Amino acid sequence: MLLLGDSLIATGFGDYLLARLEAHPLIRASRRARSSTGLARPDYFDWMAVGEEEVKRHQPDVVVVILGGNDGQSLLERSGGKPVHWGKPEWEEAYRRRLDSFASVISAPGRKIVWLELPATGLKRFEQKLGVIRDLQREVIGARADARYVDTRAFFTDAQGRALLHARVEGFRKPMKLRMDDGVHFTIAGGRYFASKVYPEVLGALGLAQG
Repeated sequence: MLLLGDSLIATGFGDYLLARLEAHPLIRASRRARSSTGLARPDYFDWMAVGEEEVKRHQPDVVVVILGGNDGQSLLERSGGKPVHWGKPEWEEAYRRRLDSFASVISAPGRKIVWLELPATGLKRFEQKLGVIRDLQREVIGARADARYVDTRAFFTDAQGRALLHARVEGFRKPMKLRMDDGVHFTIAGGRYFASKVYPEVLGALGLAQG
């Protein structure tokens, strides 16, 4: 099992998910994460190269990915050249190609990709960007036979579709705040909450039942 992603994987959620996976007697898990990264800026952090390097090193049966929260910006190429600016008609097609290229780089015969939907934040302007990115990820990843796109909306919205701010979390006596003050990153309780929701999805990709 290999976990790849940005700050969500680098911090509490990734810590708790990794710990739960490593506690399973049949699972060996590894993680590679870098905050403030995505697929848009390979000049800053090249996930194509890093993803390829990590799957070669670990040869995982399942790769869990959460990326994209930082991708609502101009797309740059590894080799430089003219950027594709956010909001331009060609941006969406360029991002589709980049998603498919990244998924292909981390794929292998018999390997499963579990791609986690970017969690709902409740921040209106940010959600406008995330909505575009989620739709493209759902389209590209959902079309691949070797991948599963995990819809996380139900984890972080209430019955009226509003952002869920507090929830009951294992290990805490009362409902806990899920997000930090920025509205995006998880509190300690929020990271544990998200990990508890994702863990069964990951076990399912391995064909394992939750004990």
